[in-house]
Amino acid sequence: MRCIHCANNYGKGQSETILGKVIKGKRDDLVITSKVFTPVGPGLNDGGLSRYHILREVERTLKKLQTDHIDIYYLHKVDPETKPEETLRTMEDLVRQGKVRYVGASNYNGAQVVELLWMAERHSLEPIVCLQNQYNLLHRFQVEFDLLPVCRRFGLGLATWFGRRGDSAHRANPYGQSRVAHALKRLVIAKIWDTPQKVI
Repeated sequence: MRCIHCANNYGKGQSETILGKVIKGKRDDLVITSKVFTPVGPGLNDGGLSRYHILREVERTLKKLQTDHIDIYYLHKVDPETKPEETLRTMEDLVRQGKVRYVGASNYNGAQVVELLWMAERHSLEPIVCLQNQYNLLHRFQVEFDLLPVCRRFGLGLATWFGRRGDSAHRANPYGQSRVAHALKRLVIAKIWDTPQKVI
């Protein structure tokens, strides 16, 4: 495994610290990605994609990872409170400083991705180069019908998460409460676990 993904909020902030200890002495052989957006505290500047929050969190991430750069830094979610231009200008600065190699976007839809690309081109800023979204048998359509055409059109990479969905969401029965519906639900879940993840 050459690519290792983490985020500043995974494991209550401990995932980056643990990873930093594991990769010590092996950094040049790995692709390390992380994310920024999710609140890490109760303060107004403790979440989002504002310049303040990104600049503060990237320094914390680099310190915990014990490295001088992040290979791919993902915008974890859309921030409705911050203008995309502010976010992209901040990421541009981080790329120029060598702290971030490439910029990615996670949990964005096709229209939001195109907006980021248009904004970057309009202002001559660092564009996003890859996406990361949920993709499995229960969550296929956004990727297959919305994001993949955008990736092909603009040459973006795509990484996925929850490829084998097995969390508590499966306990909800989307087919109703009949015995037949319940059996169908169990069959769908069995197929998820028995079918290898499709790689795009």
